[in-house]
Amino acid sequence: MKNKIIRMVTITLFAVFSFFYTHKTIKLLKDIDPIMKEIKKEKIKYEQPSKNAEIFNDEIIPGYSGIKVDTDKSYIQMKKMNKYNANYYIYKNVSPTISINNNYDKYITKGNYLKNEVSLIFPIKKESTLLQDIYQILENKNIYGTFFIDGIYIKEHNNEIYTLVDDGHEVEVLSYNNNNQKEDIDTARKELKNVINSQGNYCLTNTKDETVLEICKNNNMYTVIPTFIVNSFYDLKNNLESGNIIEIKEDLIRELSTYINYIKQKGYNIVTLEELLNENRTMEK
Repeated sequence: MKNKIIRMVTITLFAVFSFFYTHKTIKLLKDIDPIMKEIKKEKIKYEQPSKNAEIFNDEIIPGYSGIKVDTDKSYIQMKKMNKYNANYYIYKNVSPTISINNNYDKYITKGNYLKNEVSLIFPIKKESTLLQDIYQILENKNIYGTFFIDGIYIKEHNNEIYTLVDDGHEVEVLSYNNNNQKEDIDTARKELKNVINSQGNYCLTNTKDETVLEICKNNNMYTVIPTFIVNSFYDLKNNLESGNIIEIKEDLIRELSTYINYIKQKGYNIVTLEELLNENRTMEK
């Protein structure tokens, strides 16, 4: 019995040693392979560091993800062809260490300024009559907007809200009846969920409002303050920068096409708020 145990232990140790030795040998051979050497030498050209969100007291600007070459997977991919080819790099995502995730107690005043993007937001109150006009202009220009819509309007215009979302626009809640803020936001979220099965991710306020911030934080929502509000073309011309969250007032909708043309001429892409603030997107090289 004792000899049998000794044999089993010996065989086990031999198997472990053989596995370890084989693994070390394979790694050594892989490391001296010209393909692996080239991968390690060149990969830095294709990697991109993540950028942390920036916090300034009670304000936060989102960061963005980076990418890192997965050396082993890239090697396997290129080894199949038996040659180095940068087109076959395999990447893994690198999230920022400091993120807007769960930072609900901060105001978001703009997207990351290194992204060549801006976002247009449109508050739609219960008495609004121009949502369809805004929607048509955006459709004609082939861009997407973000609408902060009053709960009563959502309740009374289900089809319009559904169409907006179905066509790629973003809908968030504004309020409900402008009386009690907590009740307004809660009710508006319920109305929105009834239409598009989403309760929204963002609250909108034009100035810092601790009550709104607290209500939205408790609902796991981010509180957004526009970078600036367009009252005239000069506001846009003098303030336009990458990462801007730009609020367009309803009484200026007739100028919306002109504003959009100007923004595009300056080389900015117009995206939804959700896309502008998305930290999971990497920067283009």
